[in-house]
Amino acid sequence: MPSDASLSLMACYEKLSDEELAEVHAVPVRINEISADNSMYVNPTYFKKNDWIELYNTTNDAIDIAGMYLSDDVAEPEKYQIPVSKTINTVIPAHGFLIVWADKLDDVAALHTPFKLDADGGAVMLTSADKVWSDTLFYDAHSDDMTVGLYPDGGENVYLMNTPTIASSNKISSYAELWIESELPSHVETEVPLNGGSLRVTVSQKQLTVIGATSESIVVELYAATGQQVLKRIISLTNGTATVGLEALPKGIYLVRVSEKNGSTYSGKILMD
Repeated sequence: MPSDASLSLMACYEKLSDEELAEVHAVPVRINEISADNSMYVNPTYFKKNDWIELYNTTNDAIDIAGMYLSDDVAEPEKYQIPVSKTINTVIPAHGFLIVWADKLDDVAALHTPFKLDADGGAVMLTSADKVWSDTLFYDAHSDDMTVGLYPDGGENVYLMNTPTIASSNKISSYAELWIESELPSHVETEVPLNGGSLRVTVSQKQLTVIGATSESIVVELYAATGQQVLKRIISLTNGTATVGLEALPKGIYLVRVSEKNGSTYSGKILMD
């Protein structure tokens, strides 16, 4: 008969709490559109046609993004911290837009990242100042008169769009191409620290890896944005790591919860691209 500790370890959570469910949904600012090979729009400060990133506020309230982080590398999410400034606008109005130029130029009258976007494809990641949530847009190569973005604004579907709409609502035509999961980059590895502990997880190529110093068995659970539990595994870390296959899961945002034998529970969000 299993011990009390084993029974505790194997306890199943049927659904997320309201707070955890809210956390899964809590992505108030989305990366709405990007141009990695811009030949259409001129940066009004430097008068150059540089790469740009459009951020969209999904909420009914204005959001100040000062202190948040932007990166072109999901393994290094804190590449650029958006500054607090009296001269540069960092506030996105409700259901509004804000442009960040990705051109390695100095912040003057607008925001400029210290990196450019890779025209051959890559990722753009936005992380909240408190690192509670993040949003990532993966993109593939596109021509200089096209962009990659979400439709509708802040939505889940990613399109290759032949009608760039910088700082305004995205539009698609009959020529727009919906990019499905298999057509987007799959080699990128995302590492997420779990809140409240030293454990962390990485996600790459449909595989989740738990990393930590514990040698005990742990429970790994994944929840969809609806709050439904979609995966539960009891695993043991060998040499500090253990892996769980995620082949059956569609792309999206999931909450991962890891429980140790002593009752400690840690959680974080992962993006399945």
